[in-house]
Amino acid sequence: MHVMIPALLGGYTKKVDGTLSLRFNTQELRDEQFKGINDLHQSYGVLYFTSNEKLTDNELKVLSQLDTPKNEGKTPSQKLRNSIYVLWDKQGRIEEFYQFYENYIEEFRNRILDQINKIEV
Repeated sequence: MHVMIPALLGGYTKKVDGTLSLRFNTQELRDEQFKGINDLHQSYGVLYFTSNEKLTDNELKVLSQLDTPKNEGKTPSQKLRNSIYVLWDKQGRIEEFYQFYENYIEEFRNRILDQINKIEV
């Protein structure tokens, strides 16, 4: 399923984890256009945005050959980082997040290395 409608890139917000949140504004939509957007809500896909009103033949060719990403939502490492961020936040943000994150990951890595050493013995 896909939706193609004229839109204005109304703004963006850079998030703490380096990702972007994009905001698009549309003109009034027909019912089937709105249904298409509603059906795709929370779906993972590809965004192609151009300021040109008409796609070129080359752009159409590239889009037709594009593989849609198969993973749904965030990667396992993104989920882990987000969870560590929530933990840092709930513990009162005693230190800067980057330091908390590095320390947490290093402790996690050391636990894995300990498990590996126990297996090798």
